[in-house]
Amino acid sequence: MAQESESTAKRAELPMRLTRLRVKNFRSIADIDIPLSPLTVLVGPNGSGKSNVVDALRFVRDVLAHGLDQAVMDREGMGVVQRWGTEGEGVTIGITVELPEMVNPHKYGSNPTPEPAAKVDYEFCIGDLHGEGLVVIGESILINAKGEPPMKVVVNEEGEFVEYGKRQWKRTNFDSDFWQRQDVNGPEIHFMKSESYLFGDGKWSKKYVEENGYSWRRNGIAAIRTEKEIHDSLFYNLNPSDLRQPQKMVKESPYDENGRNLAAVLRSLFRTGGGANWDGLLFALRQTVPGFSDIEVESVGGYLATKLLYHNGTAKSRASYLGQESDGTIRMMGLLAALYQEPAQPFICIEEPEANIHPGALAILAGVIDEASLRSQILVTTHSPDMLDHLPVESFLVVEKVGDTTHVGPLDASQISSVRKRLFTPGELFRMEGLQRQTESAS
Repeated sequence: MAQESESTAKRAELPMRLTRLRVKNFRSIADIDIPLSPLTVLVGPNGSGKSNVVDALRFVRDVLAHGLDQAVMDREGMGVVQRWGTEGEGVTIGITVELPEMVNPHKYGSNPTPEPAAKVDYEFCIGDLHGEGLVVIGESILINAKGEPPMKVVVNEEGEFVEYGKRQWKRTNFDSDFWQRQDVNGPEIHFMKSESYLFGDGKWSKKYVEENGYSWRRNGIAAIRTEKEIHDSLFYNLNPSDLRQPQKMVKESPYDENGRNLAAVLRSLFRTGGGANWDGLLFALRQTVPGFSDIEVESVGGYLATKLLYHNGTAKSRASYLGQESDGTIRMMGLLAALYQEPAQPFICIEEPEANIHPGALAILAGVIDEASLRSQILVTTHSPDMLDHLPVESFLVVEKVGDTTHVGPLDASQISSVRKRLFTPGELFRMEGLQRQTESAS
């Protein structure tokens, strides 16, 4: 049966949590506004658009990490990014992030600065409105930091607009430092066009911290924290063929999205003294790989080679290099490394974790995924009935395609009731009639 969720009290202590995703005119998505939980499971058949929902989040990460032009080029241009038939409307993606209060040794100026709890809404709109190439139509950020009036900054083709509590400023000429202030008693502020993420080279939020005094720091720090945590988000779609060969000695953290530092991550987990994460990884492999007992990582001429040790009924173990293992064993190890890596990452996405994995091993993997959401926010996509039977039903978001449009919503209340009454498992419902999305008229 589907699991009940783990302790929500522990999950609330995550360093960042994405709570909402808003997307318009991106790939097959016309308009969605969905909640994101500490563990979110996107479930739907092949071709429903699960990967497009994931890529909307990845696109935000790529824009902040590599710039807008590179993010679009990596997707083969706006013709792929833009929903077909909406070329004159623009592509809009927005996220809501909640940040808990933290004590951080970082210094801004000469004094250590506390990092207050905050809620941040960030959104941008891009498009090719007049056939003249990619442009930024607008960008906005709304910050609600504890102990500070809300601050909203909007940048678009008409100018820059700032609201700070009841005070407002605007500037319509980007080539001028002149600001029109509706509150003449408000503090002067100094942004330039280049300090917008998309209109320039990013990190305008640092301006609040460095130049506008402590009254602006709380909002500025919230913006900086948001940028950092989104930048550090990881999206895994591991291919066993990429993990088979010995790997170069590279950094141990974070675990690479393609698994290119798997051996270094495993060695690091072992060197930390065989703590709970290392023990958990070994336990999961022992439950899913017959005869497996341990892992060794050895240095071979500037490379790291991973070996699996097996009991053969005698005192001596049999060793097998990772390249000799099955795709299922290799991918299971790669996924476990993502979920047990140290330090824990703020946001981890895994697409179709069931791929190449024997159905009998999915209960163990699902349990590791659920437990990992105590350390990191987890997003997974799946169309596996066996995987669904071992994940908490309240974490499901149903993805379906109607015509050529992707829709996303919570699981229908009647199906949730059937699962909780133990009449059917989620996997049985998925096989019999498919999991149904709760429609607005039924909510």
